[in-house]
Amino acid sequence: MNKEQQRFIDTMGSLNYTGDQSYYGILHNNPRKLPFSQAKKTLEYWGIVDTETAHSTLTWFLDEGLRKEYNQMRNTLLFMSDANREQWISSFKDDKTRNQFNVVNRYLHKLSSKTIAGADYGFCVIFALNAFRIGYISLDDSDEYALQAGRKAQKDFPNWSDYLISHSAGAEFTKETEETTVTFMKSQQFTLTRVLTAPNSPLRKVSWNTNLAL
Repeated sequence: MNKEQQRFIDTMGSLNYTGDQSYYGILHNNPRKLPFSQAKKTLEYWGIVDTETAHSTLTWFLDEGLRKEYNQMRNTLLFMSDANREQWISSFKDDKTRNQFNVVNRYLHKLSSKTIAGADYGFCVIFALNAFRIGYISLDDSDEYALQAGRKAQKDFPNWSDYLISHSAGAEFTKETEETTVTFMKSQQFTLTRVLTAPNSPLRKVSWNTNLAL
């Protein structure tokens, strides 16, 4: 991976930072140098605990990911009226399922790509970097997963802005309850505004059309 490719991948990785300090993280934290304990904890949350689970999960993010379930839910809601969607979603007893459908409904006609693939590709990048840091996969494998995710992102999205909005919607989709989603959205709105408009934003310094071919 050359330096321009590494800058692109590192930018994708940094955009996974969320929360109140996420804009600071995007500007200043190197996703390749995430503290060992934090990297390990993050991987464990997603079931990545060894070489086998690292490869299977990273491949899943590339081939199916969160977008598969999201798209299934989206296809269900598309055939309902606005009123019927609201009533049907509210009938779910399980908090996470109800929240996921609420997220899908909120973005039903708003995402340019109609999908949350941005989250899958972003997670694939950061987990590939972390899996190498922990010692689950080789540097070559880590680079290959990350570059594959980058190439898929470039194919599915025309620019950093559309990618980032899709990524943010995907992050909302992973939340357990509507309350946690609302809290996330409030803090994320500031991050999205800054990272898309600030003069020192990394998105202004790294070309979306960076050549990611090996």
